[in-house]
Amino acid sequence: MWEDEHLVAALALQHGNPDDAWTHEERAEPSWVLRLVHTHPEHRRLGRLITLWAGNYAARQDQPPTWIRCSVRDVNVAWYLEKMCGWAAVRKRQGPSGALTYLQRVPERIDHFDLMVATGTELWAEGTLRQATTAVGE
Repeated sequence: MWEDEHLVAALALQHGNPDDAWTHEERAEPSWVLRLVHTHPEHRRLGRLITLWAGNYAARQDQPPTWIRCSVRDVNVAWYLEKMCGWAAVRKRQGPSGALTYLQRVPERIDHFDLMVATGTELWAEGTLRQATTAVGE
């Protein structure tokens, strides 16, 4: 995600639920996993914009997923995603590296979202959907 030619965030969308914390039934549901999300420290609160972009992008696909899912370690980030960004906490699980909160939300189409965020060329690599460029405010 770029703003004024400065990288402010990077992320990957992956099809399916590779983590065994999701139940067999949940893994059977069409879903995308938001992974490897990193934001520039000077650009706070990008979680809401990333959430809206991912939901809108997913909802506009020919075969949109039922869910967008993610997992986070930081309880403050989990709280922010749930209370401020509209994610629903599904469960918490203790893993080898600490506790994880698993969250999900339904993709949502947003009219005229492209006026705020322009999505660039799609790239597919090893089952992961990657955006070459996502410009903010163009």
